[in-house]
Amino acid sequence: MDEKLNIVMFWFMNDWGKFGRAYENIAESLSKRSDIKRVICILPPRRVDPGAYSWPFEVSKVSSKLIVFAQKDRIVPLGGRPYRLRKWVNECIPYGCFRTLINWLGLERTNTLLWIFPPHRHIDWLIEEIPHGKRVVQIVDNNTFLEEKPVEYRSYAAKQYDALAGSADHVIVSSELNFSLFASKCRACSLFENAVDEMFLAQPSELPSRSTGSRPRAGYVGWITERTDIELLIYASEKLPRIEFLLAGPVGDNVEEEVQRLGALPNVTLLGPIAYRAVPDFLASLDVCLIPHKDSQYSRSMSPLKLFQYLGSGRPIVSTRVAGVGRWAEHVHIAENGEDFVKKIEKALVCETRARAEQRILAARQETWDVRVNEILEAIT
Repeated sequence: MDEKLNIVMFWFMNDWGKFGRAYENIAESLSKRSDIKRVICILPPRRVDPGAYSWPFEVSKVSSKLIVFAQKDRIVPLGGRPYRLRKWVNECIPYGCFRTLINWLGLERTNTLLWIFPPHRHIDWLIEEIPHGKRVVQIVDNNTFLEEKPVEYRSYAAKQYDALAGSADHVIVSSELNFSLFASKCRACSLFENAVDEMFLAQPSELPSRSTGSRPRAGYVGWITERTDIELLIYASEKLPRIEFLLAGPVGDNVEEEVQRLGALPNVTLLGPIAYRAVPDFLASLDVCLIPHKDSQYSRSMSPLKLFQYLGSGRPIVSTRVAGVGRWAEHVHIAENGEDFVKKIEKALVCETRARAEQRILAARQETWDVRVNEILEAIT
């Protein structure tokens, strides 16, 4: 592969631009490199209302070197006559357009690298359709440990992980647990944690409650799901009534009742999802950033993206003892239980200094996505 590389990435969710996921940051960092010709990010097919008409695909040009592509699951309604023609149009036209796009982009075995994020229902077909000379598989979280998912889904994910690991030129994982599971199943395996988007790198500043005399604010940003220790948040909110707790993020279907109990407390505010680009300002408005995760197989398979965002904000961080935070013990208050979590929040408010904020931000500056992508490319090329 002497000429500039095309990199084609498959991500398993259709959420570009919503949460600042790892794949978005990796794609954007890759597209800035002079040795990369183009990055094409392929998302799962978007659903179209049964009675609606649609274009066969949706293409977003993020920059001159970064394209985000998603097929549509149908382009004409299924109901009505001629049924067979409608079925043929829905089955053949989108895939024909996809093949035309691949040819137009000039993707060949000699100039293309596939970068796959499983589990993904369409991966086998995409691997067949897209010519490539090298294949990288990146396992961000391990979905086989998602206990709320059906057994069939977890079994499917496990089989796909193993099959892709066995055929990949390189496997990238973000946790010690996943490294222990996949290192023996592939030709080469590397562990790289998540990193931070540079827009999260702040200037050191005084805690808002100190500079304005306002009520202290402790906050969390991210999905609220089974991995979130909601009972811990309820306990901390009840023990610390003088502190306002703010939670920004979507709520998972299986925890709605618990979250309602949490939101009913007088010092708790549920903000719901906030725009990704609004997150740095939200963190700046807090006095303490929280990582109230449960210790589970799933959380052990992760590298908490919010940890790096919190570090970049400079604000003190209080976390449960979960995988991924141990390396940052110098910069994170790690709690052993509910009572300790409360004490660590109080300690963070009292002991915080500008020097400590500067140290967190300096640490985050060494962990940007540009730095991480350079490290990854050195390992895989």
